[in-house]
Amino acid sequence: MDGWKEISEILKKEVISSNLSLLEFSKRVGIDINTFRKYYEGNFSGDPSIVEKHLRKIKEVFNIREDLVMLYELGSSKRIKDSKISKSNLYIFLIFTVFLFIGSVILFLNVYETPLVRLDSIGDVVKINGKVTKTFFMDEGEYIVEGPSLLKKINKEAKKVVMEKYKVVVGWEK
Repeated sequence: MDGWKEISEILKKEVISSNLSLLEFSKRVGIDINTFRKYYEGNFSGDPSIVEKHLRKIKEVFNIREDLVMLYELGSSKRIKDSKISKSNLYIFLIFTVFLFIGSVILFLNVYETPLVRLDSIGDVVKINGKVTKTFFMDEGEYIVEGPSLLKKINKEAKKVVMEKYKVVVGWEK
């Protein structure tokens, strides 16, 4: 069991058996009511030396046989161990984020290097700016095409052009 929860349970039993309110209990021990309420609810965060001093005082005033300071230290060590687990989760998240970033950069570069238009010859070959080819990738610019072809845009749209000579202008639009 968690040491802090055990102390909280002990305090609850003592308050109930003493027939005192939390305020009366805290006054008898000499601890601020808000601080005592935190202890009563199992929250012992704060300066360890002050918490230990308060726990010694509670033990002494109400003659509690359990070692509250030892239970407090057990609870503190459990929380330190839990925070280390959280740090390991943080490292896993950090590694995952780095891989995600690298993947995003690779994907961006692939899309960035992808031509805007792919031109495939419908017949045997097609001439583009005087160069004979079967397939041609077009980036931004103007091209003179001779022969029927199939134009495929980066967004998967396709247009069949059956003219013998035409001009293709490739560019970005808003």
